[in-house]
Amino acid sequence: MGRCNLHCAAQNALDLRKAGVSATLGSGTPGSTNLTFALMARDVLGLNLKIVRGYPGAPALTLGMQSGEIDGQVVLLSSLRATQRGMWETGQFRALAQFGRMTRLPELKDVPTGRELAANADGAALLDFAELPFFMSLPVLGPPGMNAERARAIEAAFVAMTKDAAFVAEATRLEIDLSPIDGARVLELLRKASATSKAVIARYNEIVPTGN
Repeated sequence: MGRCNLHCAAQNALDLRKAGVSATLGSGTPGSTNLTFALMARDVLGLNLKIVRGYPGAPALTLGMQSGEIDGQVVLLSSLRATQRGMWETGQFRALAQFGRMTRLPELKDVPTGRELAANADGAALLDFAELPFFMSLPVLGPPGMNAERARAIEAAFVAMTKDAAFVAEATRLEIDLSPIDGARVLELLRKASATSKAVIARYNEIVPTGN
């Protein structure tokens, strides 16, 4: 999710396509989510953004926002709730766009997804490729050569755990977002990634740096 200080002139993402309206986003090093999606927002979604790189982590980015050094950053909503709940709940941040989402979160119903902001099919394809890791998140893997029956049993147990009432209740108490998928869906996403056109991958590599 992209967020912005209240002193930022942009009231929404579309404002950042207007002449004379821009925002400065802080970001980390190559490979970091906040840099990747800041670049996607600028170069694919056409938002007027200046990107300041090299912040060592979320605390430094937050201090930069509080001091007015930068206007905002791309941050996980779960992290925002966990580390800056008071500032979020009191409206000290303004959400401008949602990434890694097919649809808008109910609590951010007025904030467009990146897919809604993509200007054309090429932009949508680039964003689709960039967002794939969000939908897969943290897959659980077994070693090569694992017995197929055992693998199915472990997968079934994992899926059952994610639906267990006590597990869901504990995750809710800790405010951990739950959106589990099974092994078949993970494989589907991997096949989708491997089928991405060379043109999309080449353009992605032009936009997103892979080294320091």
